[in-house]
Amino acid sequence: MSAIEPFDENKELSSESSEASSAALRSNAVCEVQADERKPLVQRIFGTPTDTKTSFDSLRNMGICIAMLLGLPTLYKAIWFLPEVGQGITGCFVVASTVTLAIANLAWTFQTLQDKSSWIAKAFLTLIGSGIIGTFAYDALRALPGI
Repeated sequence: MSAIEPFDENKELSSESSEASSAALRSNAVCEVQADERKPLVQRIFGTPTDTKTSFDSLRNMGICIAMLLGLPTLYKAIWFLPEVGQGITGCFVVASTVTLAIANLAWTFQTLQDKSSWIAKAFLTLIGSGIIGTFAYDALRALPGI
């Protein structure tokens, strides 16, 4: 003899509500795609405003690294009492420190950028960061005294 299950109103309502919620999720996904197409060009390239702030923070940090390299001639004048080899070793230390900080800055930038950031923004920061820092570091190494 089989038992007849009593009518459960909650079971019916839960299946209807799950169908309604899945339909709402599909509708939200379509709206997100349409909203992405309407975003301004800058936001499509850099992603969220947080990613834009991270990009500008990274560029500011690279500027600090460049300022360290541009300050080397003044450093050489300040340590005039050292022999040329000592000045050259000091300059190598500053250049190596600057390049290390620039690499750490790029690593921090990519770690901080969210997954929604476009590859264009990441490529831009990589080219700007490595290109400019590399150029200034090469120029600073060429101008080292005594080496």
